[in-house]
Parts: sequence; structure tokens; C-alpha cells
Amino acid sequence: MKAARVAPRAAFVALSRRAHLHCRSMRPPAKADTRSRASRPAGGNGKASARRAAAPAPPAHRDPVLPGRLDHGRMQKLLGYNLAQAAIPSFKIFNKRIGEPFQLRRLDFTILMLIVANPHVTQRQMSLALDVSAPRLTVVCDKLVDRELITRTRSQDDRRKQYIALTPKGTALVRKTDRIADSMEKELLGHLSDLEKTLLFQLLEKVAVHRRV
Repeated sequence: MKAARVAPRAAFVALSRRAHLHCRSMRPPAKADTRSRASRPAGGNGKASARRAAAPAPPAHRDPVLPGRLDHGRMQKLLGYNLAQAAIPSFKIFNKRIGEPFQLRRLDFTILMLIVANPHVTQRQMSLALDVSAPRLTVVCDKLVDRELITRTRSQDDRRKQYIALTPKGTALVRKTDRIADSMEKELLGHLSDLEKTLLFQLLEKVAVHRRV
């Protein structure tokens, strides 16, 4: 009797399991998320992502400080271009303060100032220091001699050497222009701090000393 009661019970359990499996197989499959990962909002913030996607690309770099409002990005990586741009206001102030009032070109002024700081300098030394060809420097010095600002004297030991020196008229002119040059630099670099000016000159000197003579 006991064995007869167990058999129907086992059959009932097996039947129930088959029915359960049949019901699971009848359920509709879950819908797959057809959206790609790229289209899903990151962090769940769909609106923010949409705004970022719709935002226009930033405009090309344009420096509003320099006249013309051009994009200088490709050229500003070049030292020569930056020096040329920085020289524009320097040349304008020089011409206004010294060039026009005293009829001196930048090269004239430079030669006079270097003679003061370097007594007994030769024309050859000046040519190397300024990277000016000997023929051109001769023409410039000729004009300064005609204006009675400098003199040239040949060396007794080496007739190829010519020493250049200031005349009393040239010395007086240098004194005047030197004072003006100090105020001119303040006007030109007044927007820089003392530390910035020192650093600027140190870096430029560091670049200059690496030139090949």
C-alpha cells in the first residue's frame, strides 16, 4: 500500500515540473535595447549630453589685442615673429622721441651708445657686435663723421684697424638721448612689473648669446 501511494505522488511532481517549464517557454522574449552605447546618455543625464552635442565648436583663436584681428596662432610659435611684433611699438616710440627730433636712425643711436660704453672700440668689433657688414658700417660711420659726432683713427700697430670715438658734440648728443631713452622705456614697458622686465631681458639675452658669429 505504501509503494502504491508514493508512485502517484512522484507522478504528480513530475507533471507539475513539466507544466512549469511549459509556461516559461510560452512567455514573450524581452525586448533588446537596440540603442548603441554612443547614443545612451552618460551618467543618466540625457539633457546635458544633448546640450553638449548641440553646442557649436569654439571659434579659431583670434587675438583681439593686435590690430587687424587676425589669427596669429601659427606664427606666434616663432620667436622671430614675436620679436617683430614686439618691435613695432618700440620702433614707433624711438622714432617719435629720438629718431625724428635728433635725426638719428636706430643703428646710428646704437653705435653712439656702444662707443660710450666701449672706449677704443674698432670698426671691426662694431661690425661683429651688430652683425652689420663692413661696407655698410663704413657708410654709416662716414655720415656720423660728416655730422661731427664721431672720429676714426687708424691704429699705429695695425693699419687695418680703425678706432672710433665720440667727439664733444657726439658726447653731448648721447647724454641727451640717453635720458630720453630711459623715459622712452618706461613708456614702452610700463605695463610690465620689474620682475617681468628683468625676466624678459634675461631671456632675450640668453637667446642672443647663442648666435653664431
